[in-house]
Amino acid sequence: MVPFIVAARELSFRKAASELGVTPAAISQSIAQFERRLGFSLFYRLTREVRLTDEGLRLFEILRTQVEELDHALSLASEISLKPSGTIRLSAYTCFGSQWLVPILADFLQLYPGINLDMRFGYDLADNDKVDIVVRSGLPEKSPLEYHEVMKMRSVIVAAPSYLSRMGVPRTVKDLAYHTHVILDNGEGPIPWFYRERQPGSSERFVRDKLVRTPRSPSQVIVRGHVDVSHEIGYFGIGLTMVNDEVVKDALTSGKLVQVLESEQFHLGNVTSNNLYVGCRGPGKMTNRETLLFRHIHDGLQARQLPDHRAPAWRG
Repeated sequence: MVPFIVAARELSFRKAASELGVTPAAISQSIAQFERRLGFSLFYRLTREVRLTDEGLRLFEILRTQVEELDHALSLASEISLKPSGTIRLSAYTCFGSQWLVPILADFLQLYPGINLDMRFGYDLADNDKVDIVVRSGLPEKSPLEYHEVMKMRSVIVAAPSYLSRMGVPRTVKDLAYHTHVILDNGEGPIPWFYRERQPGSSERFVRDKLVRTPRSPSQVIVRGHVDVSHEIGYFGIGLTMVNDEVVKDALTSGKLVQVLESEQFHLGNVTSNNLYVGCRGPGKMTNRETLLFRHIHDGLQARQLPDHRAPAWRG
């Protein structure tokens, strides 16, 4: 029964074998014996994948509670042996994965060589029961996961010194209409720029939670799929681009990029927070290996940020 439960959850004999520490052939043989006992097929076996039959899906739904109990049992076994093992499914935005997460994950795997990571990077993040941990900016509207703020970030508008020398420095938000915008497309369309409107008659106070779209420019460069490219294009003096400040921190320090309109509060997309979050199933629901990775990512990301930007410590 256990090989079926894990294979049904992963929809892969190979991944089930990896998690249980056996060969794919052993998983296939065990499930075939289970099917003979039941008298019906549980999987459609295709060339490159397996899919649950209607009977297999109904059986898996019935056994879902046992899946969770099994996961906790395996977690307890790992804690007793002090040698965590198994697979963790991680999903993260591409820019955070390549720039920040890879060194943290490499260090984690050296500490826990028995753990396998199934990593998926992109902008259309999976956020469901097939993912254990998610790293993303902003909060999703709905999610089965529990999100913890790990890093405070601000959206900033930046440009290369050569561009500002050629086109001038925007002094007000209205001036943005006269500049070229380098805009990120996350696969669902270009992400619009917003700013927080000021209180009438005040140069310091902002209207709470009221986001207004910045003036649009007739001159735009659309970058699809990779946020790193949008600010790298900025290095060559193409135009203004909006990114999270932590992503371009080194470029701002070195002078490759310059921040403009520093007194304004910008937002990349119509979201109230651009901060970085780590999503998980929450205390009491995570396996031991997931808890270890969550803490490692949480502490690793906080360590790279300035103290006054750090989010509250996680108490899980």
